[in-house]
Amino acid sequence: KSTAAVLRNAEGSGYVTYEFILLARKSQNLPKNFEVNLPIVKNENRRVWTVSHRYGKKCKTAFELAEDFRDFQLWRARSTSARPHQIRLHAAEKGLKIIGESVYSRGGQIFTSQFKGNYKLKRGEKFEKPIYPHLFLHLQKISFNGSDFNCPELGANEICAPLPKNFALVIDKLGRA
Repeated sequence: KSTAAVLRNAEGSGYVTYEFILLARKSQNLPKNFEVNLPIVKNENRRVWTVSHRYGKKCKTAFELAEDFRDFQLWRARSTSARPHQIRLHAAEKGLKIIGESVYSRGGQIFTSQFKGNYKLKRGEKFEKPIYPHLFLHLQKISFNGSDFNCPELGANEICAPLPKNFALVIDKLGRA
């Protein structure tokens, strides 16, 4: 219990880093590295988050272009706070349209027909299903060092989560296109 309390306090104090990976529509006018420092607050009526300089909690997201494809871009987003929707909202505020996003921007979907010129619908299907019918945003790594918050026995830690299969498949296909 005491270790859990120390970790909760460390997370709230900015000692834990969250690294996300996201796939977005290509944006021509963004630098390869940028930060978004906008306070956000949950809008209780709509169950979404909004930017609010008056009531919002401070949060910052650092974006870095990881890979540039023909029509898409793979980005890394780092933050020391794990507020729901923060990455999505900060990305939308800068004009990044995450694939699968429908709340803060319109990122659209990716379909097999975009990679296969002779794609045909399966028997009985009326429309094509997306390759990955989810948001192309994935928490890839959580890291912290216990020495940073006076708990050296925890050591330096990185907890990594592999990309979902179809998310990785799309990135692979884009790299070969």
